[in-house]
Amino acid sequence: MMRKILLIFIVMVALLTTFGCGGSEQKSTVNSNATSVNTQNSSDAVVAERAMPVISPTIDTSENQSSPINGNTNKTSEKEPIKDIQLIAVTAKVNGTHYIGDTLSGEDFIITATFSDGSTVTNPEGWGADPLYLSGETNNINVIYGGIATTVTVNAIPKSTTTNNPPKYNRVDETYNFDKYNNVDQQNTTDSYVLNIKSKKIHRPSCKDVPKIKPENYSTTNKSLEELELEGYTTCGHCF
Repeated sequence: MMRKILLIFIVMVALLTTFGCGGSEQKSTVNSNATSVNTQNSSDAVVAERAMPVISPTIDTSENQSSPINGNTNKTSEKEPIKDIQLIAVTAKVNGTHYIGDTLSGEDFIITATFSDGSTVTNPEGWGADPLYLSGETNNINVIYGGIATTVTVNAIPKSTTTNNPPKYNRVDETYNFDKYNNVDQQNTTDSYVLNIKSKKIHRPSCKDVPKIKPENYSTTNKSLEELELEGYTTCGHCF
């Protein structure tokens, strides 16, 4: 009986020894595997962190975000309305001297348009004027631009009193000023020819130009035409 008890005790001790060491070894193996896994995970995390790309911050480009060009950091609300620039006045002027019967052109006018912002434009496109024909000494010309009309008065001069062409022979040189003298007695001569010693003209005594010769330039002669031509005289175109 004692032997059986002793044998059972020995078997139990052997079993306890066997299972106890195996469990410790298994626990040690598990702990070792856990440590290895933790070490591997740590290494993988370092590698992953080094390989992770750098991500730039996202820029908000929505309508409420201000543009970096103007430097405004405040969020915009409603847009400010554009001020309406309007035409407020038109003035007109006509340059130069004009005559009755003339027709004005666009180059004769100076049109000035004034706007509500204070700016002005000279001779803008699209203006009109009427009438352009100068029918009298005083002419009212209607000028219109952008729906605004104004009137400019143009004074015209009669052409008959403004001609720059002097009458025939009416020159400063008194030799040719035949309209100043009318000495009909200069035609009363018995000589063959009347001379204008200034103009070197040969006249017949009956020539209508003889009375108009200035007395200082009047002379008569009986020389022949050949002799007078040798002296530089030429015949009058009216009496020869």
